[in-house]
Amino acid sequence: MMLVIVVIALAIIIAMAAAIIVLLNREPVIQLIPGPVLGEYQRDVEAIGFVVTEDNVEEVRQALAEQAERITPEDHRFEFSMTNNWTFPTARTPSPNARIRNVENNSRTIFFDIMINDLDTIVYVSPFMPLGSEHRNFALDYDLEPGTYAATITHFLVDDDFEVLTTLAIGINIIVEG
Repeated sequence: MMLVIVVIALAIIIAMAAAIIVLLNREPVIQLIPGPVLGEYQRDVEAIGFVVTEDNVEEVRQALAEQAERITPEDHRFEFSMTNNWTFPTARTPSPNARIRNVENNSRTIFFDIMINDLDTIVYVSPFMPLGSEHRNFALDYDLEPGTYAATITHFLVDDDFEVLTTLAIGINIIVEG
């Protein structure tokens, strides 16, 4: 009888140790922060860049000076990791291979939008992604017919108030299967 109790106790200890090892080796889950809503979302053209004309030179110069006061050199560069050529079973079905990660080398939160080039339409806006977070298993917010679409993913680096600091645009293919 004593042997049975010892065996059961050892089995429980081994199971608990295995559970602790599994939990310690898991990657921490970083929560995404709700981002802009597609229907209410509009890009801030001034945050992305300036078009300088003879009429607005002084205004642009002043805006750039103000921007330089709030943006550090680190805010002009950022990294991310992503898969290429995303496939969606349907536009409203999550992609099994679309993934973007805000790597730990960054100093700030990011988000991205997806624009279908030929339609000149934004079809998805991500949540805000804190450092180390990854966004995947998402569907588009716009109905697209089956086909391959040239798209632009614009990544936005934002400050603590979620104001855009800088952007980077990358071209990819979006494939909608059915």
